Amino acid sequence: MSSRRDALATINLNISERPNAGLWLYKYMEDATDTKSRADFARQVAEIEEPSANKPDEIPVYKRFYDSWEKTLKEELNADCRKAKVQNRMVVGLGADGVLETSVALHRTYGVPYIPGSALKGLTAAFARHYCGVDWQQDSTKGYYKIVFGTNDEAGYVTFFDALYVPNSGHDKKALHFDIMTVHHESYYQGKKDDKGHHLPPADWDDPNPIPFISTTGEYLIALAAPEGCEAWLNAAHIILEEALKCEGIGAKTSSGYGRMEIIDKPAILVDEDKSFADALIEKIKSIPDSKLPGELGEYANKLINSTIKAQHKKRVAELIVTRTTKLGNKQQKRFEEKRWFAPIQIMLKS
Repeated sequence: MSSRRDALATINLNISERPNAGLWLYKYMEDATDTKSRADFARQVAEIEEPSANKPDEIPVYKRFYDSWEKTLKEELNADCRKAKVQNRMVVGLGADGVLETSVALHRTYGVPYIPGSALKGLTAAFARHYCGVDWQQDSTKGYYKIVFGTNDEAGYVTFFDALYVPNSGHDKKALHFDIMTVHHESYYQGKKDDKGHHLPPADWDDPNPIPFISTTGEYLIALAAPEGCEAWLNAAHIILEEALKCEGIGAKTSSGYGRMEIIDKPAILVDEDKSFADALIEKIKSIPDSKLPGELGEYANKLINSTIKAQHKKRVAELIVTRTTKLGNKQQKRFEEKRWFAPIQIMLKS
């Protein structure tokens, strides 16, 4: 009996033309009842490469989409993007509905694998509850868990986007790979009974039941975002997710080593040069003894005035300068106010 729609019977799909793997998997299987047919079909799907360009000199269609998606995440959504590499194999969506006994999460438009944002969020939340201590419990008074992940009534601060497959990053330049699991003692685990109504025991003469499935490899773009001012929570979510991917893995068959991932492009720690400049001035000004303040404070005040650092950092230094001048008494304060640098310092306080 054919599992394929009659309307598709006359359509000849050619793997070399790189059809949509998801469309092929869900709509084009000819016979879902025969074990060998299912295995052969899974092998066919695993051979499909990611969508290519229409012309030799064009950028491949999926790469164009991926580049646009990454740009949107970074420039419009202000997301923190990091790439994670599958260490062995990964299978996300194994238990979803499909024509095979197994399934795999594939992008509906491009047929490439991806990791749903809900799966990433669920993994991060579970890891936080199990391994991050009492402060990350759902009922903790500190509320860390609710802030990051939210509740049934309120959204959390951190958004977990779908992780798309990075073009051409799979093993042997392929994202999909044929895999197989072998179930032993199928009748025993399914609770089947013999003619007398007794449960069948696991026995050495039971035939193994090989089940074909499709696993994935490659790199995936992990993207998280949070509102302005919530950078600390965003970073905490990234740290927890990184540990969860490395230690627990994502998707199915993690106990067999599937789903382990490693972040491969951790962002460099950016140094805020404006903040560093202001901090250095503050330390210098704090170290000036009161007796030497009239002669030395002007030097650092002029350095601040001539600098191009951001107004918020100028204000920090200006506040310290004014604070130090007021502690020397009214007479000395008036002398400072007569200095040419004092008026610009006061203006900085209003910025």
